[in-house]
Amino acid sequence: MRQLTSLSTYLKKTRLDLETNDILDITLWIDNRYFIDPVLLKNSKIDEFLDARKLVLDYFSELIKMIKVSHLSSQMKQKTIDRLAVKEPQWLSLWYWWKRDTGCSISITVAENMIKTIIEILQIWIEDPEIVEVLSMFIQWYGPDSISDLTIHIIYEKFCAFTQRKSIELKIKTKKFTINNNKYYLPKNPFKDWPILFVPISLVSKLPLATDREEVKDAAQFNDSLRERVSELYFDSVREAILNMQYSDTETMQRIKKDLATIVEVYKTTEANNYDIKKDELGYYNIPSAVEGESKHILCKHKPKNNIELLSSIKELLWQFKKSIEDNWLNKVLYKDDGSLHREEIVQLLFYSIADIYCNIANIILWRESNWGRWPVDFFLGTWYHSKILIEAKKSNNNNLLSGYEKQLAAYEKSESSYYSFYLVIITKERKKDDQLSYVEELEKANIKLNKKTPELFIIDGIKYPSPSKLK
Repeated sequence: MRQLTSLSTYLKKTRLDLETNDILDITLWIDNRYFIDPVLLKNSKIDEFLDARKLVLDYFSELIKMIKVSHLSSQMKQKTIDRLAVKEPQWLSLWYWWKRDTGCSISITVAENMIKTIIEILQIWIEDPEIVEVLSMFIQWYGPDSISDLTIHIIYEKFCAFTQRKSIELKIKTKKFTINNNKYYLPKNPFKDWPILFVPISLVSKLPLATDREEVKDAAQFNDSLRERVSELYFDSVREAILNMQYSDTETMQRIKKDLATIVEVYKTTEANNYDIKKDELGYYNIPSAVEGESKHILCKHKPKNNIELLSSIKELLWQFKKSIEDNWLNKVLYKDDGSLHREEIVQLLFYSIADIYCNIANIILWRESNWGRWPVDFFLGTWYHSKILIEAKKSNNNNLLSGYEKQLAAYEKSESSYYSFYLVIITKERKKDDQLSYVEELEKANIKLNKKTPELFIIDGIKYPSPSKLK
């Protein structure tokens, strides 16, 4: 089985089957950067999640009680930290779904900072459990993944029960798994002996409301009693005030209390919106269906047996990707509905999806660099260790286009196991005379003239032009 398989394809169901059952259809084994928003639990109509919001708030209420007495003993302090520094959730079909116990979703340091901050806030008598969620606006590293992970941890068995019920209704093949001492019949992961847990579309957001300052502020503009108070609110100044609360005078403490009370009030009265899969603002959701439609055009002439044949195959892959983008309208995936561009990761995931199809046919090993920024090359393709070809994929509007080429050049020069290297650039805006891509072209020419080992520049026109019918 190819590694990049959509959940619906693996389950032998249509995407519509999953969507009508409120199941998020994701691509297995790639980053699907969606989050569970605890606010969306408020109005959930899913049987398994009817009491989920109450469970989350009860958990935070208990946390606040524990924090009040956490100073009494080291044991009590550790219990309080453990309530926040929970393990990363496993097996959900989100961007982290395939991880297996890789540590805490909230670090010990962040948990300690949260406890310290809540202790300070308790001094001004704000004990609302939702303050725990709102703190993500002000505490570094307590971000959307932390809120999502903590929420999932609290209601984890709800996802198990939801998946079991939907699997029965959709007649999906399952296996018995024991989770938290309870037995569930769940679909098996295609690559490991792990379960897959379904995620309801109605609970997924681009960002949890608790981390989206602008959405909270915008929501307040529709509430007469809050509009003026929030318009005067500067979140960064509130953050600084919270961090320095222990040094504040009575007047400052009262101002902080008023600001926090306002934020909590807005947060509690605002209706969060779940992710719009049709609009697909992040760009991930539409990739599988677009690639599936293109897959019939992906052909492979031969399976490489040596370095020369490997290079020929990778060039064939790149030319097929170029045809897909330029001639078969796959470039539409790179753009949002309003015509603006998706982030560069969508370019990389689109290439990865096409390359996965080709490499599966050609029997070529495909690696993707999953830790962005750690290594200056996105993809490694090869037949064995000393036959690797490097590929870096960029949009032409990337401000680091030239430096990215120089970094890949340095990596290529140092790598003894790399046979060849490509620098793939997709043009996403009209070119100017002295743009960065021109400098990359000149650098490549200069290196070739000096007979220097250098990545080959491969350019694809990804600009979204009007269709012929609209030009008439």
